[in-house]
Amino acid sequence: MEEEMVNVYEDGEVIAIIKVNRDLDCGLNISGIHTGLARLADGRYVLIKSSDWQGDEDHAYIITEEEAFDFIVRSQNYHLFADPRFVELKSRFEELLNKEMK
Repeated sequence: MEEEMVNVYEDGEVIAIIKVNRDLDCGLNISGIHTGLARLADGRYVLIKSSDWQGDEDHAYIITEEEAFDFIVRSQNYHLFADPRFVELKSRFEELLNKEMK
């Protein structure tokens, strides 16, 4: 099977082409809509939306570091903080963990 690729858009212009991933899917996904997170070589974060539905187009766009952090936390895919692509976000995650009362 050929790898799925998606155009990354910024201000309506294609700025990169990346592999589709579903890193932010949590648990059983029955909707057929998937979400992934990537990082470009220049350090910018990319949100990927892909679909299992025929006729739907996958798309990806630039997001902020804050949004990337929020997407990981909301999806509860905490293992992504150990991924080298997202290591800059790990300290913020650890700060949240340290707020638990001992």
